[in-house]
This record gives sequence, C-alpha cells and structure tokens, in this order.
Amino acid sequence: MKTLSRSRIFSIVCLLALPFWINCAKPPFVNESGGNCTVLGDEIKWRSDFRLDWSYFKARPDRMSNMDALTESGITFSWSCDWRGFNLDVYAIFVPTGSWVKEPTNNLLLHEQLHFDITEIHARKMRKFFAEYPDACRLGKQGIDRAAQTIIQASYIRQEEYDEATNHGQNWRAQKEWQEKIANELASLAAYAE
Repeated sequence: MKTLSRSRIFSIVCLLALPFWINCAKPPFVNESGGNCTVLGDEIKWRSDFRLDWSYFKARPDRMSNMDALTESGITFSWSCDWRGFNLDVYAIFVPTGSWVKEPTNNLLLHEQLHFDITEIHARKMRKFFAEYPDACRLGKQGIDRAAQTIIQASYIRQEEYDEATNHGQNWRAQKEWQEKIANELASLAAYAE
C-alpha cells in the first residue's frame, strides 16, 4: 500500500495588550522518545527535545482520503506595541485533535515530524523578520499582519514542496535529503529559536 501524508497548516493572529498570552494549560509531559512537550490547551508547542509519536495523532482517520496520515500544525503569534516597543510571541504548534494516521510506520512518523519542523522553521523566520525590522510598530496592525501572513504563506508553499519532492514520504532518498535540509535550516535559524 502506498503510504501518503499531507500537512494542514494554519495560523492564529492576535493583537493583544499583553505580549504573552498563552500559558501552559496542562503540565509538560514526556513522550515515548523521552522529550518533554509543552501543551497549550489542545496544542503542542514545538521544542527541539520533543519528537512526535503516534499517540499524539488523536483525530479519526479520514477513510475516504488516499492519505495515510495528516499533520495539522500551525503558527500562532501575538504582538503588542507599548513603551518598550514591539513585543512578539510566535510558536509552531501541532494539533493532536486535527492530526490522524491510518497506517502508522516509523518512516511515516519521520515524514510527519518534518512537517512540524518546517512549521518551526517559519516561526523562526517570523521571529527573525521582526527582530531585524526597525521599529515594527510603525507598520501598524495591517502591516504587521501582512508581513506575518507572507511568512505563513511561505510555510504553506514549503510544506507542499516537501510533499511533492518526497512523494508524500515515498521517495526515501529525497526524504533523507529533506531531513538533512530541514535540520540545516533549523540550525541556521538557531538564534531565533524560542
């Protein structure tokens, strides 16, 4: 059987008076790989010491889909402008209740993890953009949201490129190349990790 997957990503945009609005609704817990993850409501925030395992894929599989798995991940961000200047919080999150698997395999799980990692790359790119932008508050709400949406749109495109290049995880030579490419890109943006 051909093992296919896809990733569904989204963004949450917030303008808040307080720069940090998301708190852990549940205590951190440990997954099978031993890494901690931080749960934000029903979402899991990306962390370098955390790896997905199939127990996090909670949604009912779409039996009509030709895919064997779906990863729902996204970028949530909030910002504010005050006397200290521009304040930004950006997270890559995985949504267990929107993610599912039909045929769990280790290779497919690696493919799904890389979808989550691509989301983190773009969260870091957003942090980088706003860290390097002089006085982002002058952009105003529309300008800030437009800049963020441009980066989120780039994440959508990158997810599609990844699936196309790896044939949704079927081409393991390409999968290995993307694994290295994504690891290198995460490392190159390490200064913008949370």
